[in-house]
Amino acid sequence: MAENDEKLRQFLEAITDKTKRERETALREVEERNRAAFEAAEKEPMANAHRIIERKIQEVRNSIFLGLSKRESESKKKLLAKRVAVEEEIFKRAETKLLDFVNTPAYKAYLVRCAKKAAEIFSANPAATVFYIRAEDVSFKSDIESAFGSNCSFAESPEIKIGGLIAVNEELGRVINASICTELEEQRAWFEETSGLSVCP
Repeated sequence: MAENDEKLRQFLEAITDKTKRERETALREVEERNRAAFEAAEKEPMANAHRIIERKIQEVRNSIFLGLSKRESESKKKLLAKRVAVEEEIFKRAETKLLDFVNTPAYKAYLVRCAKKAAEIFSANPAATVFYIRAEDVSFKSDIESAFGSNCSFAESPEIKIGGLIAVNEELGRVINASICTELEEQRAWFEETSGLSVCP
């Protein structure tokens, strides 16, 4: 009987040991799963926080870029307006000086030079030449015709606002534009190219 008791005791110990080992294994597995779940739960808010931070950083960058772009655009507009104002002031002064010029004896000499140039260019058929002038310059007709050296016609032109003349010879298909307004506009184009007041895109 003692032998049976011993066998029973050993059997119970073996079962107890096995149960204990299985329980410890199960506990380790549960702890491992819990730790993994906990780490995942810890990492998730961090990952979310990281994504939120990245999104906010990008929003701030975009906001700064848009702000800088807007300020640059506004600066260019202001600079362009300033350039236009400077150009207008310069050409307003030039126009005033030219209007003063047409009231001096030098203006008559200018018209005479233009008529002599027309005589050279229209020498093949001078009689077909028409000189367009301002109404205020009718008093210079005889000086222009004398300098031209040939019969010619005259007509008033509202396009000539400051002074000068436009000589047209339809027979020869030639035009000489010595209008001071035209020359002033040509100077405006030159000024825009060479003044250094351009606004870069």
